[in-house]
Amino acid sequence: MRYPDAPRLDLVEDLHGHRVADPYRWLEDPADDRTAGWAAAQDELAAELLGGLP
Repeated sequence: MRYPDAPRLDLVEDLHGHRVADPYRWLEDPADDRTAGWAAAQDELAAELLGGLP
């Protein structure tokens, strides 16, 4: 089993004086083609795994 890649971005935001890393923020954007591709790959993996269950 191989999970779909989810690249980590070098994104750090300053929130009220605290630096907070958010490397997977791109997954929050449903309009991003990378998000759609990742979700489709996750769906395919789940279908393969669940399809073999009784």
